[in-house]
Amino acid sequence: MTDRTDVDRELDDAISRLVAEAGADAPEPPMIAAFMATTRPDRSGASGSRRLATLGAIAIAAAAALVFVVDLDDRTGTLRPTDTSPSSATVDEDDTLSPTSFSEPTGSSSPTSVETTASATTAGTPAPAGITRPVISADVCEPVSAREAFTEALTLFARPSTNPVPIQIVGHPVEGPLGPFAVVQRFFGDDRRPVGDEAIEIDGTVFWIMVSANGNGVVEWDVGDGSFGYLRSRGLDRAALLDVIAELAPRSTAAAVPGFAYSAAADGLQLLHEEMNTDVNGAVGSSECVVASTGYRYRIAAIIGDPVFLYGGVIDRLVPLEVGMSGGTLIVIDGLADPSAPTVGDVIDADPATWLELRSRPSEPELSQPRTESIGEGVEVVVRLESADDSTVESYLTLRLETEQGVTFLAVDTADAVPAPDAAFWRTEINGGLRGFSTASVGKVMGFRLGDAPVGETIEVTISVIDGGEFVLQTTGVIRLVPV
Repeated sequence: MTDRTDVDRELDDAISRLVAEAGADAPEPPMIAAFMATTRPDRSGASGSRRLATLGAIAIAAAAALVFVVDLDDRTGTLRPTDTSPSSATVDEDDTLSPTSFSEPTGSSSPTSVETTASATTAGTPAPAGITRPVISADVCEPVSAREAFTEALTLFARPSTNPVPIQIVGHPVEGPLGPFAVVQRFFGDDRRPVGDEAIEIDGTVFWIMVSANGNGVVEWDVGDGSFGYLRSRGLDRAALLDVIAELAPRSTAAAVPGFAYSAAADGLQLLHEEMNTDVNGAVGSSECVVASTGYRYRIAAIIGDPVFLYGGVIDRLVPLEVGMSGGTLIVIDGLADPSAPTVGDVIDADPATWLELRSRPSEPELSQPRTESIGEGVEVVVRLESADDSTVESYLTLRLETEQGVTFLAVDTADAVPAPDAAFWRTEINGGLRGFSTASVGKVMGFRLGDAPVGETIEVTISVIDGGEFVLQTTGVIRLVPV
């Protein structure tokens, strides 16, 4: 008996030849060897070489950066649960594939107990998460959509850098991210100039300070060696903020984390965690719900990952309604204060099928066609394959952008697809042109080259399942993807 995979391979080869003869809209032949599976890479062997590269880049930047210019400053990120990860990945077109960031400051609610260490820690294996698919019971707040995103290199406050950035957390060892804290960063070689509402000189260094009534604070300063200090705080008043910056002293650029040494202040704040932004891992699962009695919409985020990532997820957003722990997971709720608002205690873990269906819904109510979604590295978009008949089979595709060797690809994950019984081929159209035509098998990732990174233009994609006579059995319709 002929092996099914051999038949598929021969069919794909034949299709590729036919499509290649079709003209300008046909895809280039696949470069399978250059395309990488979209599972998260093993980072265990890379940390040492990355650390050496980090220190080298900082040393060069610190020596060269002497001039400064003004630089002014959303999002929740999340981990795909292991039960949804595809067991294998294959490629149907072009070359290669891999994900990302966070947004504006916030305030926290009453503290709940959280485990931290009194001495500063660096990134390690995150503790197992209790809730990764956060939703609220429909009788409290009806779930309307869900999203996931993850990062393997953290950029906070929409302030990217050309060099690795040390991130340090000064906070309370018991209250952790639920209490007052500050996030301290040191930028090298980015030509920044400090700005703020008030200039305060401490031991010869001028700090520019801004403190808001909601408990958020910002401090910027020229360190004096070509580097730039940047601090964001939550729940600290002006006096406490001055106490913190008075205890900061720049470390050597050769240090493992070349940020600032910190002597604990009288209020009990300590240097709890520190890491280079390039080594920070984390993920966020978020859902939106609507309270029937008021029509108010709320967003619930479950944040897991390295300690630095958790603090970043709390502070790098608008002031949340509530922050707390549930099932061992850090939960953040955003929305309008109201007696009907959901609380951290209302958060439950959705079952995988419900979560997948919520992720397939638009993040905003659809006012027109085609459906429009934001997409970026680490931000996935789940779309439903709608049947041409009355079938009620639940079938989904997951779309994401991935970059490898300076090239951006649209990755189409078929792990959750259920093709119709007569399905023969996947047909993929991008920006009006035919880009893919392959056997309608599942459990693979189809990759389509979009161009040199970063891709800034809107992408229109339609993915369909067709039979041997090219009749459309299932389709996503036109999906407009806006890179962020």
